Amino acid sequence: MRPIVERIVDAFAPARVVEFFATTDGQAVLANVAGAKVGSKGRPLPGAGRIELAAYDTEHDLIQETDRGFVQARRGRTRSGCCLPRPRAHRPDRVGQTRVFAPATPWVSTENLFRRDEDGD
Repeated sequence: MRPIVERIVDAFAPARVVEFFATTDGQAVLANVAGAKVGSKGRPLPGAGRIELAAYDTEHDLIQETDRGFVQARRGRTRSGCCLPRPRAHRPDRVGQTRVFAPATPWVSTENLFRRDEDGD
């Protein structure tokens, strides 16, 4: 049986399926605009802000830290990481962590896990 995405694209051609992920406050927006990789949330949209993946220990359900107490950036392409957007503007209603990758750099956890593939998606 063919995947549902292929059946939808065929049934509604010339329409395309575009996948995306966005936080409710708009701090993180990822989009698979090309639609070439089914299941991929894509990359950050231009102007949507910087997004990093923090190393995440799924067994213990926590973000990993370095010896200096900062969040450890996720390395490698096969491990999951917690999606952390850097706020574009000060939001007094949304307090983020300020000792994340460096001193005084605010980031907000989306509490969502992602993997970045070899192409950067």
